[in-house]
Amino acid sequence: MDGVTENRLTTCPTCTSRLIAPDWFVGCDGDRQIIVRCCPECGHADTVMASREAADAWRRRWARQRVEIAAAVLVSELEDWLSGRAAPGTPSA
Repeated sequence: MDGVTENRLTTCPTCTSRLIAPDWFVGCDGDRQIIVRCCPECGHADTVMASREAADAWRRRWARQRVEIAAAVLVSELEDWLSGRAAPGTPSA
């Protein structure tokens, strides 16, 4: 398939960042999926092909990571609010 490569799924081929993220998953014939991904560190974007099992595992891992990041941001903003510092996006008094 033109433009689709088989790279290490969760590592950016340009900067080796582990933050490369799936933008979307596309079903494919047989037991493979096409994944469009992008690296937030260097901006690299590409399309890879992976087994359905690998794609499903990455989808679950990425969902957990998004929840963990959101929880960390929420905790940080709550700590700032409790300590009297304004949370980001909150008008100061």
